[in-house]
Amino acid sequence: MQEKDMHNLEKADLLAIIEEQQKEIISLKNSIDDLENKIRQKENEVKSITDISLKVNKLFNDAEQYLNKIKEAHKEVTEYLKTIKTADESNFEDNADTITNEEKLKNTELEKNEINTKEESQIDDEKNNMMLIPIHTDLAIIEPIYIKRKKVVLKLIYCIASLVIFFSLFNCFKIYKQDNQTTKLTQNLQSYISENIPDNEEEKSEKVSHSVDFEKLKKINPDTCGWIKVNGIEINMPVVQTDNNEYYLKYSFDKSYNLSGWAFVDYRNKLDGTDKNIVIYGHNRRDSIMFSPLTNIIKPEWYNDENNNYVTFVSSNGTEVVYAVCSVYQTEVEDYYIQTDFTTEEEHQKFLDTIKSRSLKKYDVNLNTNDQILTLSTCGNNSKYRVILHAKKIQ
Repeated sequence: MQEKDMHNLEKADLLAIIEEQQKEIISLKNSIDDLENKIRQKENEVKSITDISLKVNKLFNDAEQYLNKIKEAHKEVTEYLKTIKTADESNFEDNADTITNEEKLKNTELEKNEINTKEESQIDDEKNNMMLIPIHTDLAIIEPIYIKRKKVVLKLIYCIASLVIFFSLFNCFKIYKQDNQTTKLTQNLQSYISENIPDNEEEKSEKVSHSVDFEKLKKINPDTCGWIKVNGIEINMPVVQTDNNEYYLKYSFDKSYNLSGWAFVDYRNKLDGTDKNIVIYGHNRRDSIMFSPLTNIIKPEWYNDENNNYVTFVSSNGTEVVYAVCSVYQTEVEDYYIQTDFTTEEEHQKFLDTIKSRSLKKYDVNLNTNDQILTLSTCGNNSKYRVILHAKKIQ
């Protein structure tokens, strides 16, 4: 791809990333609105508490008035009894000494009741005052707390939003820088491969061969195990292999940390021609590096072009193998297509039938259990899907 086109792709990617960040900002703004609504609800609850407090105060006031009326009635009864007692004393002065012990007891009980009534009234007043004080105090405390909490929450949200935006922009710059490094490295590595194209008209039918300087490549990275080239798309690079399938997800060919990773062969594969399915993985990046061009194989303009039906793999010992494409498709994440070996012929045949039936194009390629398959895998436009290419060894 020309350098100008690559720049345009990178610019488009940055615009897409900025658009995603804007969506995140809108989402954060919506979250802030939700929090403000919740705060308003809390304020309404405080108002409800205030209304309830006023109603309680009114009830206490009504109760206080009722008690005052009881006290007045009690006072009238007491005065009436005193009047009767005075009349009795004036009319029966001579018989004062004949007052029975029972009348004295009654008078004593009335006096005790009066005292008890006064004491109970005082206790009720004190209780009312004690109950009213906390309600007013709580309301005085609650409202400022909610107002203060609202301000704190809003400040916290704005701080978090600012941090998210800052780190998002920082990560965008970091990814952009790493992708640029990968692009430059891929371009530099093109100098390690050369094509041997026949000039003789009579040799047109002969295949184009490739020479790869693996000696120099292994000085850069001893894990170099081959070179992969896919016709019709920009996959033309060295591949590596180590003892796991995780390392080259985050490390580049020069073993520098890079989220673009590098194309690598499944660690379970043996590149001695004995494995039935050789699997090569690569990231799908938005800037057409690594295996992102592989997503074009599910487009009709690619798989309907017969010139794109071949994949070349040159192993580190110099052996060049040509594969004929036999299946291309997109599928959800599964593990059947990355099985590297098979215990029975039935299991192997089931694998071959599955990959052929799923292909978007019906290739005129026969498959049997003696065939060796090359599988290329990358993510689709999201992590839910994989774009897969299968090719049969023919040379």
